[in-house]
Amino acid sequence: MTLSIRRGVFLRVTIVSFLCWNGAAQDRAAFCNSLLNCFASSLLCPVLFGYYNCTDFNIQRNTGPACGESRVTGRASLYAMPRVVGGVDAEEREFPWTVNVVDEQAVISMCGGSIIRKDVILTAAHCVRSVVRRPNSLSVGYGSTRRSNLVRVRASRIIIHPDYNDRNETGNSFPDSLQKAAVPLVPLNSCQRSYADNSFVLVSDRQLCAGYFGTGGIDACSGDSGGPLMCPDGDKWVLYGVVSRGNGCGRAQSPGVYTNVPQYVDWIMSQIT
Repeated sequence: MTLSIRRGVFLRVTIVSFLCWNGAAQDRAAFCNSLLNCFASSLLCPVLFGYYNCTDFNIQRNTGPACGESRVTGRASLYAMPRVVGGVDAEEREFPWTVNVVDEQAVISMCGGSIIRKDVILTAAHCVRSVVRRPNSLSVGYGSTRRSNLVRVRASRIIIHPDYNDRNETGNSFPDSLQKAAVPLVPLNSCQRSYADNSFVLVSDRQLCAGYFGTGGIDACSGDSGGPLMCPDGDKWVLYGVVSRGNGCGRAQSPGVYTNVPQYVDWIMSQIT
């Protein structure tokens, strides 16, 4: 599975404590873990998880999966890919690294993103360009597949790749739950030919494409920008792409275009180390 973003962007998340935990460190870790484990069964758990400052990501989660492994599907090499085709709701904790990114001061502005370090989110540049000078208005939601159940934190810093340009992409229709679908990768030269006459979608050698080229029907769409395109690599899910752009949604001969994340790893690491 790969996350896709346009021209590499990430935001550093600041966690705000509303109420300090006064007990022992081990007690606090156990308490926070108990809240984490009941996210799917009670709406109160994610609220208390944030309220009691469990959002520092530093608690020990003995029952949690290793980095890149899903709480639901386990090892990526065992993932039954056919069952996700069709654009259906993801299960709770299935892809725990996926987040919801919202500009709280805009009427409609929503994107996806991926956790690549405990305090760093990777998303699309066009999702955050309007708030780069006011990062505290950007809200990052995590911890659930349902928007209403998300724990939210504020961004403290936004960094946009210097090569970003804003020649496309808009949208205003968003699902209430995290969606999942399986799409095949499309050869880059075929993708570039399909967009050769489209002046608004430029496909460079630093991008990749995915979708059902001949038939369409399954694709990323409005509100998915910045979200991940993940591929199994052994037992781990690896972020290969960030949702960037396309010609409509699910159209034949118009595959989705994603930022090729591996080509930006050096730049990303230079910004967060």
